[in-house]
Amino acid sequence: MKCPLNQYIRRSIPHTSTLHLVSQTPVAATFSTQASIVSAQDIAAVVENVVKTEDRSKKIILFGVDEDDNVEAEKAVVDVFRNVGEKPHISYCERLGRKRTDRPRPIKVCLTNGDAAVCLGNCGKRLRDIPSTRRVFVAPELTHEERAERKRLVELMKAKKSV
Repeated sequence: MKCPLNQYIRRSIPHTSTLHLVSQTPVAATFSTQASIVSAQDIAAVVENVVKTEDRSKKIILFGVDEDDNVEAEKAVVDVFRNVGEKPHISYCERLGRKRTDRPRPIKVCLTNGDAAVCLGNCGKRLRDIPSTRRVFVAPELTHEERAERKRLVELMKAKKSV
C-alpha cells in the first residue's frame, strides 16, 4: 500500500527539488508514520512552512546603507562587503519601503544559499570597525512572530540588566 502523504506531495508539488527537501525533513517522516490521521491541509501547511523557512534563510537585511539615486542597491551592497573582504553572490536585492529624507531605506538581499547569509551576517562586527560602514547593521530576515519574540526578549534582558 502506498503512503497517502507521498501521493499527496507528488500530486501537489511538481518541482523535484522541493519534493526532495520535504521528504528529508523530520516533520515529513513523522507525518508518513501517522498519515492516516493527518489531513491534506496540514501537510500542505507544513510543506509551505518548510519552503518559506528555506527561502528566508537565504535573506539578510542591511540597515544604514546610504541611499544614492545614481547607485543601485546591489552595487551598494557589494561595496559594503568589499570593505571587509567578502564577495557576496547575490540573487537579487531591493530597497524596502518609501524613500525618506531623514534616513536611508533598508536593503533586502537574497543570496544564493543560506551559508552565505550566515557568513555575511557574521561580518557585522567587522563593518563597525571601518569608518565608512560604521552605521551599517546586518540582520537576518525574520517573520512578524520572530520579530515580536525577539523584541520581548530584548526588553526582558534590558529589565534584568537595570536591576
